[in-house]
Amino acid sequence: MLGRLGPLEIMIIVGILVFLFGAKKIPELARGMGLGIKEFKKGLEEGESILKEAAEGTGEASEKAESTNEKSAKKEENKQDGMPDIPEGFGN
Repeated sequence: MLGRLGPLEIMIIVGILVFLFGAKKIPELARGMGLGIKEFKKGLEEGESILKEAAEGTGEASEKAESTNEKSAKKEENKQDGMPDIPEGFGN
């Protein structure tokens, strides 16, 4: 039922996207999706390597998992998305 997309269908989809989000916002959305996919693949690879190490019986797996969690926490702290920080409990 859902076959291959032809040039007309692709142009219609692009037109709808431009109409909904605006021409200036589309590159930003694509960049965000690309970064999200990249982080997802990176997480999968790290998870697979941790599972392999755990299956081999090395103690490095738990150490690597802890360091990965620490790195993720530091990345989130250092992330600057241009939005002001909201204090805990605000609005509750």
